[in-house]
Amino acid sequence: MPLRKKMKSGVFWTTIDRFTTQLVQFAVGIVIARIVSPAHFGVLGILLVFVNLSQVFVESGFGKALIQKNNPTDEDCSTVFYFNLGVSLLLYLILWFAAPFIGRFYNMPELVNLMHVVSLVLVLNAFIIVPQALFSIRLDFKSLTIANFISAILSGIIGIFMALRGFDIWALVFQTLSRVFFLALIQLLQLKWIPLFVFSKSSFKTLYSYSVNLFASSFIGSLISELNSMVIGKIFKPDQLGFYSRGTQFAGLPYSTITSIIYRVLFPALASVKEDKEQLVAISKGVIRYASFISFPLLLWIAMIAEPMVRVLLTEKWMHAVPIIQIICVARMISIVAGISVELLNSVGRSDLSFRQDLLKMSIRIVFLIAAFKFGIIWIAIAELAATSVHFFINTYYPGKILKYGAFSQIRDFFPILIAAFLSSVIGYFSMSFIGNDWIKIIVSILISVITYVGFLFGFNQRDFFEMIKNSINAMKGKTHLFIK
Repeated sequence: MPLRKKMKSGVFWTTIDRFTTQLVQFAVGIVIARIVSPAHFGVLGILLVFVNLSQVFVESGFGKALIQKNNPTDEDCSTVFYFNLGVSLLLYLILWFAAPFIGRFYNMPELVNLMHVVSLVLVLNAFIIVPQALFSIRLDFKSLTIANFISAILSGIIGIFMALRGFDIWALVFQTLSRVFFLALIQLLQLKWIPLFVFSKSSFKTLYSYSVNLFASSFIGSLISELNSMVIGKIFKPDQLGFYSRGTQFAGLPYSTITSIIYRVLFPALASVKEDKEQLVAISKGVIRYASFISFPLLLWIAMIAEPMVRVLLTEKWMHAVPIIQIICVARMISIVAGISVELLNSVGRSDLSFRQDLLKMSIRIVFLIAAFKFGIIWIAIAELAATSVHFFINTYYPGKILKYGAFSQIRDFFPILIAAFLSSVIGYFSMSFIGNDWIKIIVSILISVITYVGFLFGFNQRDFFEMIKNSINAMKGKTHLFIK
């Protein structure tokens, strides 16, 4: 199958995957949030800081190394599997013995037992890395879609049942744990892959030479993303971290959905044409516009309706999350387009440059965070937005230098879309001031924003948006696949 057709098929199935899976997880999260207190979400946020940072060591960039190699051998895959499993077991033991110290650091003795259980996610994740890489290499995203959807449904049922039975924080823990368990089980059954009893030193060295910079970049990236939770969890009360983490999750829903769709398909596609600079830029340019058409209005509209949405879905006890949602939505808009440049560098084997950028980005994030944490969680969110804005220009520096597709070239490509999304959001926001009922506010403002957004795009002569919509409709009818320019 030609690359273009594989990419379109991959985008189609990944779109189905992300929207169905994220919709299930979002709905489950809403139900549990109405039962469980913000403080319990804050406690889970503290636990996941350590789990997420440890997960970077488990993966160590070897999944992407397999994809970048494009045709890994059985020895390569087996070597990566045993490395991932060994590291996950080691890190589980480290977190087990570190749990009492973590509990004392945060002055929360209950963290000890919770950490002993939730860190099992690391071991389960070790069984997922190689299968996901193999599915990605084949651009077989249909199988991933099935696995993700079923695991989200089953884990959601477990989480809601436990929350209703009064298990509180344990409902959140077992929902997290069961999702990874079911995902690993289903993917292994789909792939029918069994590792060889071999660990190849030569395979390890070859893959390590590429993955080491990815690992360093991923660790710094994870550290950057978890810094806010670490600081809030230590300095403020757990409910403040609950408001912050829940606020970021509202913005994270469209963000993770869109980035999963794009990056999952983009990296293996770019890696397969890494010698053709013109095609690399053409694919990246098309994806940036594709992402902007969807993400800019969606995130701005979520920010627009944040207040009535939280009141309707989560009740008044979560209203402190509203400004967090609004600020982080804008930050995630920038992150989506900025991340494409990182994938572009990694696909051509320049993970060393991504690592350099991540060191600089971490320094900038720390400076902004130090300046903000004294003033509360809203200013921490503002610091996140400011740092993300700077990160965009850092991420686009090397693509501009190497491929002549830097920050200002990318801004020219998405600027008309940004203006259209912004103006439609402003009009939709002011329309709410004439309405009293929250549900009607949400419906009317979104309807007005959609109509005006399409009108502005038409006025700005953004014809590829309408071509994308046309091909999306044809994709649902089975006539073609989603549009990528």
